[in-house]
Amino acid sequence: MTDDVAWERVSPGRSSRPPARLRSGWPAEAGVERRRRVPGPAAEQTSCLADSPSELRWGTPGARGCTRDAILDALENLTADEFKKFKMKLLSVPLREGYARIPRGTLLPMDAVDLTDKLVSYYLEAYGANLTALVLRDMGVQEVAEQLQETLGKGPGTVPTEMKAPRQTAAKPALHFVEQHRAALIARVTDVDGVLDALYGKVLTEEQYQAVRAERTDPTKMRKLFSFAPAWNLTCKDLLLQALRDSQPYLVVDLEQS
Repeated sequence: MTDDVAWERVSPGRSSRPPARLRSGWPAEAGVERRRRVPGPAAEQTSCLADSPSELRWGTPGARGCTRDAILDALENLTADEFKKFKMKLLSVPLREGYARIPRGTLLPMDAVDLTDKLVSYYLEAYGANLTALVLRDMGVQEVAEQLQETLGKGPGTVPTEMKAPRQTAAKPALHFVEQHRAALIARVTDVDGVLDALYGKVLTEEQYQAVRAERTDPTKMRKLFSFAPAWNLTCKDLLLQALRDSQPYLVVDLEQS
């Protein structure tokens, strides 16, 4: 079955924009029509490494693919100078608690495709799109920010809810064991590498796994591990608890009885 395609016209008005390379490998030239894939239905979530359903708030079914493509389209719409400024702004923009900043040495050499992948890897798709729009507005590139917004299903001139204020809920849910005992786990877990091995590929990506292992002491490793927790869903937290039960059973029992 052939993929559906949609036609879009590249505006000839931004002559200073560097030739962008489409995902098909064709260069985008001013005034020339190009084709891009229209993403199909979103793949079924099979791992807690995928975005949780609560993150997929923008757009219609298939939002995950649409969000990634929308971020890439926004970055490809920038001139070379604007793209450079975007990366510099990304180094200083305030981040949500628990999210790490992309290292400067990794960020600056990236092209639009690589940066899109890195934004999704570090911040997931929904927050990555919010952060992209926030930086674009801070740069004064309102038109590109609004195009990103519209592509993701928001009306022009509106600001995504997640950029205005934290989501409000009717009742605060009970804390998970790993959240309730965060401080004690950071201080008392000793076999952190064994926990990491149990989480690798299920909760932690390769990059996250290596980042935690690079820390020198068990407490700093646990603190680094918890820095990724804001992006976890319940399954991820349950997997961490199970890993702790397997490697530190007496510690878990002691904390449960405390």
